[in-house]
Amino acid sequence: MSESIWTVIIEVGPHSTGNGQENDQKLVGPTVQKFTVDSVEFSDAFELAKAVEQGIRSNPMVWRTEIIGVIRVDQVHP
Repeated sequence: MSESIWTVIIEVGPHSTGNGQENDQKLVGPTVQKFTVDSVEFSDAFELAKAVEQGIRSNPMVWRTEIIGVIRVDQVHP
């Protein structure tokens, strides 16, 4: 079975510093963040999505994250 390319989409919300939502968001990056992962099956792509989400959460300014999409975008042939 060959690998596929998947796009992982994660929504990221910042903690409030009192400096305005726009300034707070700049500290954690865009509200919607996209990442590319390679895996054979959706279940593996979703596990990678959860790992990426945990990495984003390691930023102390991140209040919440949510995986909002795992989409197969192409198939890689060996």
